Amino acid sequence: MRYKPKYLYRKKFTWLTNSLLGFEDKIEWIYKKSDDAVKDITEPLDWVYIDGNHSLDFAYRDMVNYYPLIKPGGYLTGDDYCVCYKTEDDEGKLAVDKFVEENGYILNIATHGNKTPEWWIQKL
Repeated sequence: MRYKPKYLYRKKFTWLTNSLLGFEDKIEWIYKKSDDAVKDITEPLDWVYIDGNHSLDFAYRDMVNYYPLIKPGGYLTGDDYCVCYKTEDDEGKLAVDKFVEENGYILNIATHGNKTPEWWIQKL
């Protein structure tokens, strides 16, 4: 499953891989639909970064599917904690809010200049 993306957000991917230098032996990039990829995961995860479909149902399901796979002390994270794209399925923020509220988790948010806010939850 390890391979470099052919076209998938090259700038963002380059920035992310540069940010994670030194951890290459601990990272496995998976490029599948998240409902399919979750079935391939056989060991607990330290970190999951969600950057997928922004509709409420899809984004919420990503959180429900992946949170149980995270080790205690690990992180569920994502981007676009905003109504960023002004489309009818721009509901990622609503999905995060719903997931956090239903489960009583602590939500953390970071902004980086003009980039969209990122969010994270640490599994305790």
